[in-house]
Amino acid sequence: MKKLTQFCLPLMAALMVMAGIGCNDRKNEPLEYDRSALVTNVSDGIIVPAYADLLAKLDSLKAHQAIFRAEPFVHRLNQLQFAYMDAWISWKQCSAFEFGPAASVSLRSALNTFPTDTTQIKLNVNAGSWDLNLASNTDARGFPAMDFMLYGLGNDNYDILARYIAPADSAHLQAYLGALVADMHGLVAGVHNQWTSSYGQTFKASLGTDVGSSTSLLVNELNRDLEIVKTASIGIPLGKQTFDTPLPDKVEAPYSNSSVNLAVVELFGLERLYLGHNRTGVDGYGMAYALDALDARYNGGPLSQAIANQFVVAEDAVTVIPEPLSAAVVSDRLLVETAYNEIQKLVILLKTDMASALSILITYTDADGD
Repeated sequence: MKKLTQFCLPLMAALMVMAGIGCNDRKNEPLEYDRSALVTNVSDGIIVPAYADLLAKLDSLKAHQAIFRAEPFVHRLNQLQFAYMDAWISWKQCSAFEFGPAASVSLRSALNTFPTDTTQIKLNVNAGSWDLNLASNTDARGFPAMDFMLYGLGNDNYDILARYIAPADSAHLQAYLGALVADMHGLVAGVHNQWTSSYGQTFKASLGTDVGSSTSLLVNELNRDLEIVKTASIGIPLGKQTFDTPLPDKVEAPYSNSSVNLAVVELFGLERLYLGHNRTGVDGYGMAYALDALDARYNGGPLSQAIANQFVVAEDAVTVIPEPLSAAVVSDRLLVETAYNEIQKLVILLKTDMASALSILITYTDADGD
């Protein structure tokens, strides 16, 4: 019995040492996050529903445009304007998804290049013919072009209506308006169909972090879209690229005076994408969850919370800018400058801290640097 005990003690000690080594090995294993949960939630809970909503809003816009063409009355114009703005706001929830089917048709460029080229629009209308796919019409299509067509042809809706019923070019105006709507509807319908028929599965199956993987696409396009808000929506009109000389005519929606609202809506959409919240506000697995799984830190606290907090600060800073933005960049420069700076802080958190924590390489090049 004594010999057995003598034999067992060294064996037990060895097993304990081995167990300890095993525990230490597991403790030193790198933390990981659930990429499958992330891309599945973003695909099924955010992207596909967002495109479905946009397509439904464009269905409504198309119907109201047809009604306005048949019944050119002020109340029909009001209804058309409402449907148009509803669709533009819905688009802002899709703007960051410029990969896969959207990238193949340059959807962001087709739907939301601004400022719109009113000279080119007038040339098209006067000619009575156009090809919206030509490079010369990149600035004469999409929501910004409709902003001019629905709000910029007169001082009020009665003046605008008169342009659609009296002048010699009224038929061409109606035709061009219809072409803009049909162009957007066709592009979005195609993108939505590809997401639901095939690309959604491809997206959910790409679980790496390399360039071209779903997580890489998400992080890159989230950042790129945020920089569009910072630079194109606010920075350029503020004068950030013209030595602080404001450029009021460079705002996104100068005719409907909705540039501030559109920027806020876009920020809200980016925040929901980051948090993983679907359109009804239900919490799902988002980039914030991934950062928590990796125990990513910032100034002694969770990086995920620092980013969430900065989203709120940036949104609040933009919200207090009075419409129209074209006037605010001149008369309320401090407010606009504050909003720009708060968005820039958010850019750094997402583009540098979050991308690094998720081991994602930022592959696009922004226009003005960080």
